[in-house]
Amino acid sequence: MKRFILISLGLLLAVGASAQRPDYNAQAREVADRIASYLEGCTPVQPVARPAQGEFYILSYEWGVTYSGMLKLYDVTGERRYRDYVYPRFQATGEAFRNPASDIRALHQPRFLDDCGAMCAAMIKATLASPDEGKGFRDQLDRWFDFVYREEYRLPDRILARMRPAPNSVWLDDMYMGIPPIAYRGALAAREGDAALAAKYYAEAVEQILLFKKYLWLPEKGVFRHGWIEGMSIHPSYHWSRANGWAVLTLCDVLDIVPEDTPGREEALQTLRDLLETIASFQAPDGRWHQLMDKDETYLETSASAMFTYGFAHAVNQGWVDRTAFRDVALSSWSGVITQVNEAGQVENTCVGTGLGWTNTFYAGRPVSVYAAHGYGPVLLAAAEIIQLTRSR
Repeated sequence: MKRFILISLGLLLAVGASAQRPDYNAQAREVADRIASYLEGCTPVQPVARPAQGEFYILSYEWGVTYSGMLKLYDVTGERRYRDYVYPRFQATGEAFRNPASDIRALHQPRFLDDCGAMCAAMIKATLASPDEGKGFRDQLDRWFDFVYREEYRLPDRILARMRPAPNSVWLDDMYMGIPPIAYRGALAAREGDAALAAKYYAEAVEQILLFKKYLWLPEKGVFRHGWIEGMSIHPSYHWSRANGWAVLTLCDVLDIVPEDTPGREEALQTLRDLLETIASFQAPDGRWHQLMDKDETYLETSASAMFTYGFAHAVNQGWVDRTAFRDVALSSWSGVITQVNEAGQVENTCVGTGLGWTNTFYAGRPVSVYAAHGYGPVLLAAAEIIQLTRSR
């Protein structure tokens, strides 16, 4: 009898705990809708014009992530408003590219990966999802990919690099700006029947990941430094959260699309596992992460926290990491992220654009703004994965 009472009490406690648990699925859908409503209103289909004050530039690398988030939400929910945000803007971009009067330099003459890499990757994803609609911006896609693959500056070992702020610089940000378009271009080549070209691009994407790991991974800490500068004996090893977020997004994108037998893929997968394990250890009590991952005195930052939320949820959904160990990390981080989406649908406490810094104080002192475009795409991506994560028990 005593054992029965104890079991019954345990069941009642479990039911009570379950009843108090948030409906994460409904929560994610509501937050995604709120952000979508805000963005539909403040980003009209006008890619040929620079944004007015308070609006966003819909050809920026940050908006490449936003388009990827919208596409992911459509894939997960089937709600057309998300795809309908993407394709009209891409069609207008393609029209602007073909318009001789268009004077937007990034359309025709990109100078950096920031100008076109994330946008190119999103366009390829959109083309894979709807080949017929992709025809309307295929020439723009091809121009941007040509820059990423053939024109972007590289070091002698072919790693994607920059000549700023110092010659021969390697930035962790460029993992996302450069590698996903190469991987997804492989998928597009496979779709178009060119298996040899697909294998070439897949191999290049994984090779680039391993090169970035060679330059920027700190095995004793299990995270990436932000940058590497040729000629320096001590490299600026600051663990900026958003830079590591770019690495998480890149690894997820490449592992999603590159075949399992691609040489080096297993090492890339293990790198993601190691990175997520370290990131989890730095999670703050409210579920988010600090601007500098290992510096609790720095502010809690939203874009990186959303990137990490996406990474944990996606890795669990794909079966890459232990579900029991990381599911609640994803849910608790989502609970922290959504506190930063205000009633208007704006994402708060997002760090503005940030270059490679030489001190902790540089990163700690960077301002935040609801007009820092970096926050919107990651929150949309995170919402999509949380919906997927909580779809079934």
